[in-house]
Amino acid sequence: MTVTTDIRRVRFIVEGTVQGVGFRPFVYHLAQLYKLNGFVRNDGQGVIIEVEGPYHFIQTFRSKLVTDLPGLATITRIREENCDIHHATGFDIQNSTQGIRRALTIPPDVALCPECRNELFDPSNRRFGYPFIACTQCGPRFTVIETLPYDRMATTMADFPLCENCDEEYRDPGSRRFHAEATGCLSCGPTLELLTDDESLTGSVIDQVSRLLAQGGIVGIKGIGGYHLACVAWNDDSIKRLRQIKARPSKPFALMARDLDTIRKFCVVTPEEEALLSSPVAPIVLLAHRLDDSLLSDRIAPGLMKVGVMLPYAPLHALILERLKEEGYPPIVVMTSANHHGKPVIFDDHTMDSFAHQVDGILRHNRRIQIPADDSVVQVADNGRPLILRRARGFVPSPIKLPTSVAISTLALGSHMKSTFCLTEGDEAILSPHIGDLDTTLVQDRYRYVLAHMLALGDVEPATIAVDFHPQYASSHVASAWPEAEIIRVQHHHAHIAAVMGEHVITDRAVGLALDGTGLGDDGAIWGGEIFVARLTDFQRSCHLRYVPLVGGDRTIREPWRIAATYLQLIFGDAWLQFPLEFVRAVPIKSWCLVKQLLERNVHNHPTSSTGRLFDAAAALITGRIAVDYEAQTAMELEQLAREDVEPYALPVMARPLQTGIIDPFPLIRAVITDLLHHEDQGIIAGRFHKTLAWMFADAAADVAEKQRIAHVVGAGGVMQNRVFVRALRNRLAARGYDLKVNEKVPPNDGGLSYGQAVVAQAILAARTTQNPKIGKEYQPCV
Repeated sequence: MTVTTDIRRVRFIVEGTVQGVGFRPFVYHLAQLYKLNGFVRNDGQGVIIEVEGPYHFIQTFRSKLVTDLPGLATITRIREENCDIHHATGFDIQNSTQGIRRALTIPPDVALCPECRNELFDPSNRRFGYPFIACTQCGPRFTVIETLPYDRMATTMADFPLCENCDEEYRDPGSRRFHAEATGCLSCGPTLELLTDDESLTGSVIDQVSRLLAQGGIVGIKGIGGYHLACVAWNDDSIKRLRQIKARPSKPFALMARDLDTIRKFCVVTPEEEALLSSPVAPIVLLAHRLDDSLLSDRIAPGLMKVGVMLPYAPLHALILERLKEEGYPPIVVMTSANHHGKPVIFDDHTMDSFAHQVDGILRHNRRIQIPADDSVVQVADNGRPLILRRARGFVPSPIKLPTSVAISTLALGSHMKSTFCLTEGDEAILSPHIGDLDTTLVQDRYRYVLAHMLALGDVEPATIAVDFHPQYASSHVASAWPEAEIIRVQHHHAHIAAVMGEHVITDRAVGLALDGTGLGDDGAIWGGEIFVARLTDFQRSCHLRYVPLVGGDRTIREPWRIAATYLQLIFGDAWLQFPLEFVRAVPIKSWCLVKQLLERNVHNHPTSSTGRLFDAAAALITGRIAVDYEAQTAMELEQLAREDVEPYALPVMARPLQTGIIDPFPLIRAVITDLLHHEDQGIIAGRFHKTLAWMFADAAADVAEKQRIAHVVGAGGVMQNRVFVRALRNRLAARGYDLKVNEKVPPNDGGLSYGQAVVAQAILAARTTQNPKIGKEYQPCV
């Protein structure tokens, strides 16, 4: 009997995060294991694999491609084609090609891996002390890439030809650095340079920097995605000086600590938070500050009991902190982005020179940063899931799925505050890193720079552009660069809700709570306390917070006494001025008289339903704070103050608002004032405020869902960052039979708005192909 072997040759076109993550070496070893011939190579849209051999081995190979992926790789699609048999021998990693099209399958920057960290501190290893150590599982990716496909010569590492030893590893299938594009060593890799006027410093650059820091100095340090300003975390004078340099009176600073054991000395770390800190993203994680801590300066996060902390994600950081420990100092430093107030993070050496006369040293290296990326910020939400507050280094540009797919590319331009943009390709969205508030020309220029780079990487020419309704958003003005593109204007809060629906693939109706500070409504008012019945393509406004006049525009955000006094005037008339309260005593009377005149004349004020401003008002009343140094300062202090073991106020407002469509907070403010006049504990009042407001929104949303027979309830907007409020909201909705869905992959604040805009635009475009081709041409949601 003759046994015939079914020999075939099959091509696999693999898309996803498969470049710069050790995927080609993985494919090589897999082909060797099953004795398959052929090749693997990067191209513009992903990775091309051709294998030749017995078909049952090819089938096993195909299965293992998916099940045994390297830890950093993800596959979104595999296409399979039969090819002519070549009778090839051996399996090769071929040079990359551009391919027919380019896909934005760029890997994010990855934190220092355990294996490289061990080598970094191993005196017997040839990379001992090498501050740029990397392998296929760690190192810079997105921030150094110049073009696709991702190869060393397409990155800023092309400036550093490999030495003989590194080149041998790079070509050795048995090495962890087999085709590791960021690899190098002390002989051939980037080098450090310390610029300082202190001539007394001796020793290595790392020794000098550590000594400067330990002596109370401030050092600019070039990292992976930009420069930081660093000082030790225990020196009051250093931090005071750093605040003066940054013009940042009290906004919290982020910290970097050597290891988890060090962090536990000054913070409480849950298992979920530990997993985030130790992840390849290595974000800043908001942690509870230990009450018994004596390490940190009180000036790091004045008035707050949360601290943002990260582990050293670059080997350079690890070396500096290790040296501090060896010298007997606590290995904890402030690591804040190097930028002047209102300007973007600095990532080029020339611009960093602007700090030269303000700091004690600048530690730089000669590896160019092609694209800047701030540190990401995450907290663990009330349900134990990660909640991204700022999505940047480590996350970007990992794709996020869209609930609909269309053939053309959409560019969503995001918000004016916490700006990001979003590019779509099929059923995937690629968000930019956090860029910042677009209030200055420099930040707007940075936005355009990052956008141009990412469009060029993907060879994208957007056919559709999604923008916010607000005509003065600087992000929306960028659309003029594509006069032929179709513009789809998306209402701010619809985009927030759509972002949650997109993440959770909710394609039918949902009741959406959009709770934030500012967003232009269809009626010209400033919305921010909204309950919608939303589809991906449109929405109906079911309920909203009662309008109050916002006098003074953005100044009201910086001076929350204005909105608090407005609430009191509307509720109590002039009688509130006689209340024996700390807040009343603190109000500047001359300024109040002007505000009152504007209120009475209905001049320079805009109606608002903002939940953010309601929190500002309550915080000002309860704590007596009348001005803030940074956004949401009063709300953060109020959340921290709030006790959760309290019952909500028993108010008439808890009755159903469906008949009027208005959720009235006036009785809630009146109850807060009554408690204050009776000298109730501030923590109890803050807790009652949080729980009552949460129940008001939960009951209104549940009533809408029940009446319209809608299964899904979602919550979005900056207020969803408040864990006390969201826990009460979630629990109340659960009692009514609804599971609250919130953002997990993009920020609930305006940093996730561009993704929501993209979701809406894609849904409109997809609906046209199956329904009315005019859908979305004049996007006007029902109100």
